[in-house]
Amino acid sequence: MEIRLSLKRLSHFCEQLATMLRAGIPLRQALTTAQRQSRGGIRDLCQRLGDSIEDGSTFAEALEREGRRFPILMRRMVLVGEQVGRLDQVLERMAEYYAFLRQVRLQLISRIAWPLFEYWFAVLLFTGVAWLLGSLKIPGLPSFIAGASAWKVFMVGAAIFFTPIALYYLLTRLLGGRAVVHEIMMATPGVRTIMRDIALGRFAWCMEMSTDAGVSIYDAIRWSAEATGNHVFIRHAKRIVEDLRRGVPLPDAFSRSRLFPPDFMEFIETGSTSGSLSEMFGHLARIYFDRSAAGLKIVAFALFVVIMLGVMFVLAYIVVSFWLAHFREIGATLGG
Repeated sequence: MEIRLSLKRLSHFCEQLATMLRAGIPLRQALTTAQRQSRGGIRDLCQRLGDSIEDGSTFAEALEREGRRFPILMRRMVLVGEQVGRLDQVLERMAEYYAFLRQVRLQLISRIAWPLFEYWFAVLLFTGVAWLLGSLKIPGLPSFIAGASAWKVFMVGAAIFFTPIALYYLLTRLLGGRAVVHEIMMATPGVRTIMRDIALGRFAWCMEMSTDAGVSIYDAIRWSAEATGNHVFIRHAKRIVEDLRRGVPLPDAFSRSRLFPPDFMEFIETGSTSGSLSEMFGHLARIYFDRSAAGLKIVAFALFVVIMLGVMFVLAYIVVSFWLAHFREIGATLGG
């Protein structure tokens, strides 16, 4: 079974090797040291990588044999690092990259954690209310309330939550429709902005790291687009590379894709004319990761408000229906 390394482990692994390589320790010995300091599957992984190098393979070839255990971007960057003699620097940048991605991911999770907690709290609250009303068996309540068993309420809440997730998995994984789903999401107002900002942040970070390592501009654009995981960016990257090969200037090639916003293009034009393209991409990465975090904060607050209003409305409806039924029962008793 493949061990897919987490972002935390990838960052630690790259940083560990980079530190030892900078200290002048040979790669094979560095892997042996990493093996001694690791446990379980990572220990076995370091052993296999070391054995491959001992048998005459390059580090890039050793990583390729491990397949999906290591991201394709890392395998490509290691290949470049070995070719230009800057493996320690490349590994150091990869460590920074995966640490930064992990930080961004944790920020994104923290933004949506509270609305998710609030949603499930509301589901459990209504489940409890349905159980209580079902136990009291108050006559005169609307059928919507009186007939809502606790189990039905919980199942409806779970279905509302899990159905979009299941549909996304079905379309993107089982039916191979990820590109179509990404096209639809990138055309949806609100969702488009957040998806684009996240993708632009990853694209810019990879471009900064790739160009700084000496990767050709064609490979840097393709690899950076793939690193976004967004098929819209991957599709446009092919057109950008084609334009560049036909002699179109870099800013014009980016502009023709109509994928990059005006402020992004200003940085590209500045970096292209000043020869500081790598630094400009580094600034853009941080700008767009901050924007995506701010966008998710707004979305999280909007979800909070919507869920709270929904909870208040349903509770108010139940309370009003309860008291109306109670008054009707009293009226019927007095009238009798």
